[in-house]
Amino acid sequence: MTIQLKPLMPDDREQFIRDNQDAFNYGALVEFGRRDDHFEEPDEIISRETIEHSIDGGSAYRIWLDGKKVGGLIVKVDGCHGDLEILFVNPKVHSQGIGQAAWREVERMFPEVELWETCTPYFEKRNIHFYVNRCGFHIVEFFNKHHPEPDGGEPEEQNADEQFPDGIFRFEKRMCPGKPSERREDEKRMNSAMPTSLSNEGSMSDGAIAIRFATEKDVEFIKSCIHELAEYEHAAELDKSTEEMLREQIFAKGFAKALIAECNGEKAGFALWFNNFSTWLARPGIYLEDLYVRPQFRRKGIGKMLLKRLAELAVESGWGRVEWACLKWNKPSLEFYKSLGAIRMDEWVTLRLDGGNLEHLGSRETK
Repeated sequence: MTIQLKPLMPDDREQFIRDNQDAFNYGALVEFGRRDDHFEEPDEIISRETIEHSIDGGSAYRIWLDGKKVGGLIVKVDGCHGDLEILFVNPKVHSQGIGQAAWREVERMFPEVELWETCTPYFEKRNIHFYVNRCGFHIVEFFNKHHPEPDGGEPEEQNADEQFPDGIFRFEKRMCPGKPSERREDEKRMNSAMPTSLSNEGSMSDGAIAIRFATEKDVEFIKSCIHELAEYEHAAELDKSTEEMLREQIFAKGFAKALIAECNGEKAGFALWFNNFSTWLARPGIYLEDLYVRPQFRRKGIGKMLLKRLAELAVESGWGRVEWACLKWNKPSLEFYKSLGAIRMDEWVTLRLDGGNLEHLGSRETK
C-alpha cells in the first residue's frame, strides 16, 4: 500500500469538510461512551466555519491510500514557521500508520520549516498520543478558561464563544538546527528512515507489542538500557555516556537513531543505530550499535521485531545492509541471529582506536 498527499480539489471541498467533522465526532463520541452510529448528534465538534477558514487560509491536501481518499490535512507555512491546522484519518482505517506516514510526508514537503505547531482538544487522547509518541511533538501549553488563548479576546468573551470550553493542548516540534541548507539535508537523512510507504504492518505492532521511533522523552530509558547492556557484557566500567550526551548526540545532532519496543504500554527494549556506507555496494546501510531487551520481556519475540523493523527501513530506503557485532561468548545471541539469516563474518577482525591511542594519532604533533 502506498500513501500520497494530493492538493484538495474544489469539487471535493464539501466532502472534505464532512469527512473532517465525522473524524472529530468519532473521537468525541468514543471518549464520551457513545457508538459510531451517533454521528447525527446536533452539536458540531469542529465547526464548518473553522474548517473553511483553515482551507481558505492554508494549503489543504487529501490523504490517498491505494487510490482511495482516507483522510486529509491542512497546513499553513510562513517562512520557517509552520502550523498543522488539521489532520484527520477515516476511523475505519485507524491504527495502520496512515497519519504518521502523512505527517512525515508533510515534513519532507516543507524542509524549510524550523518550528511546527498544532493543537488538539483535551478529550482527543488518540491525537495526543499520536502527536507526542508518533510524530515527536511536545505539549507546551494548555488553553482553558483559566489560561485563555492570547488572541481569543477577553476571557469572558472567549468562554462564551470558544469551540472547546474545557481546553485545548498546544504542541510544538522543533526541527533540525542549522542553516536552511544544512537543515534540509538533515531532514532528508532523518526522514529517509520514516517510511511513507505502508504495509499491513506499517505500525509495526503485534498484539501487545509495538515498535516506535524514540523521542527525547525516552533518553532516560535509553541510558538505562545502555548501562544494563554494558553490565551484561561485563564492561560497565566502559560506559561513560550520560543522558545529556545522548540527548545532544542523538536528538540535537542526529548522529544516531533509536527504536523503542513497548509491551502492554511498558518500555521493554531498544535498538540504537546509524547509517554507514559500503563502497562495494555503493549504497548506505544500517549499523546496529545496540540491541537490548530487558530480562522480564524476553522470549516474546521483541528482539526479532526490532531487527525486522530495521530490515524494513533498509529495504524501504534502498539501503544494502544491516550489520552489527556480537561477543563470541554470547552463544544464545549468536544462535538467535543465525536463525534470522545473519551471517558470521569470521574472516574479518574488528579494529578500534580510542582513548589515549586515538588522541595520540589524532594529535597535530604526531608525525
